[in-house]
Parts: sequence; C-alpha cells; structure tokens
Amino acid sequence: MSELTLVIGNKNYSSWSLRPWLALRHAGIPFTEKLVLLSGEIWRECRDRFGKGDDFLFGGFGAADAMFAPVVTRLDTYGVELDDTCAAYSRAVLTLPAFVEWRDAALREPWVITEDEID
Repeated sequence: MSELTLVIGNKNYSSWSLRPWLALRHAGIPFTEKLVLLSGEIWRECRDRFGKGDDFLFGGFGAADAMFAPVVTRLDTYGVELDDTCAAYSRAVLTLPAFVEWRDAALREPWVITEDEID
C-alpha cells in the first residue's frame, strides 16, 4: 500500500488539520504532510485546479465541500466579502438542496441556547 499524503493547513491555525493528523498519528498509520498555508483562499486554488466547469471544489459536490459548509455559513453570517470565485463557491454550497433542507429544519427548531446566540 502506498503511503498516504495528508494535506494540512498551518498547525498553529488549523484545528481541522489537527483532527486527521491526530487520528493517523495515534493509529500509527504512516503519512506524509503537504502544507497549504492558510493565508491564501484554498477554495480558489481548488476550484481553479480541479473544479473547472462545476460549482464545487473538486468539480461535483464531495467530502471537502461538506467539511467547508460550516465555514461557508460563518462567512455568510458575518457578511465577509469574498472575491468572485469564492462567492460563487459559497452560493453553490448555500443553495445545495441538501444544505437548504438542513438550514430550513434548523430554523424550525423551537429551542434557543441563549449563551450561543450573537447579540
């Protein structure tokens, strides 16, 4: 079996990179790291290199898009200005039928956790 390559962001900033890194290291699964600096919008690079002709990071919707969905919602909630490529990606995620179904169900939930709400 060939060795795995784990693409990670800066260790000082990427809690998402920590998750698979810990799981692989703890399980003793050999892998090499490929660092992608988080100071650059990864969405743009993925869409330019792999997603041409479709709306998502690697063409059709996939696991990477599912992982970035919470980030998309935060950027949308806080009104972060995005370049055209990243804004198109954000719209694709936010209008994905499965995401719309989740969002609509979440909005119908009756309970509120006050300390988690934004003033």
